[in-house]
Amino acid sequence: SGLGSSLHTWMNPLCHASANGKVLITGSTDKFKKPWLWNDEVRCRPEFEKQKSVSMGYEYQRRGSSSALGCYFGWHATSLRCPPGTLAWNKTIVNHNSVWQRYQCHDYHQRYGRSGVLSAVAEWLFQNVSKIVVDEAERQIREEAFPVATLPGSGKALTHPNQRWPELPSPEDLITVHIRWGDKAREMELVEVAEYIDASKILLTEEERVGTKPVHFYVATEDPRAVVAFQQHAEDHWVVHSSGPFIRNNAGNVGMMDTAYNSKGNAGLQSLGALLIAMEANRYILTTGSNWSRLINEL
Repeated sequence: SGLGSSLHTWMNPLCHASANGKVLITGSTDKFKKPWLWNDEVRCRPEFEKQKSVSMGYEYQRRGSSSALGCYFGWHATSLRCPPGTLAWNKTIVNHNSVWQRYQCHDYHQRYGRSGVLSAVAEWLFQNVSKIVVDEAERQIREEAFPVATLPGSGKALTHPNQRWPELPSPEDLITVHIRWGDKAREMELVEVAEYIDASKILLTEEERVGTKPVHFYVATEDPRAVVAFQQHAEDHWVVHSSGPFIRNNAGNVGMMDTAYNSKGNAGLQSLGALLIAMEANRYILTTGSNWSRLINEL
């Protein structure tokens, strides 16, 4: 499972806590002693240490002074908003690190619909994205996505003058295409690149279709083969961009959790930075079999 799955897993006990008047403690792993797998060990270490060092009494430390989400999403997602002594601490506590499947949210799902609940939680969480994530998105814009470079082995030189673009295109000119390949073949039949190309053509305006107006595609994926395939099948006047964490070797067999572990959490930071870029578009091509696509749709 990937970062999208991890965030959706967290959303369920949060919904349960809200619906039942409880407080959700989003602690780090291993009894609050280790960072979240997706936290960048270098960029998030100062924040994690700061959380551990907060001195607010034994009861606060026992319940966990750190939040797995604090590094990327700030303090609105942590227990610091409900310190000891407030009325919130008199409510029942839900610990996200216990067996999360037990926390159901049937009442809210019936009242607002499951997709409505997930959208509300996603919007609430992402309203306070930290500077660390914003900086990573800006780095990717400068160094990776805009202008785009040909990936080795693509067999297709990007010779069109519009295929070097010095800045982020306007939302009206940008289409995000999320291609979830990689190890997803273990769970479902992968969507062929031809289907993404056909879907892209449907979204084009007449000017974009004939090439009188530039159209930009941001290919969001962890699999470099997907970027290469999209470039090879794209029309000559399409401008193709990509950035974020790539599984460089054996992408079909290496899971995103392995990538997060091997990168010491940097894959999580890169993924969220790429997500901010993906959200700049006004048009999207997604696959409902992917938690990451569903997260984009919820936002």
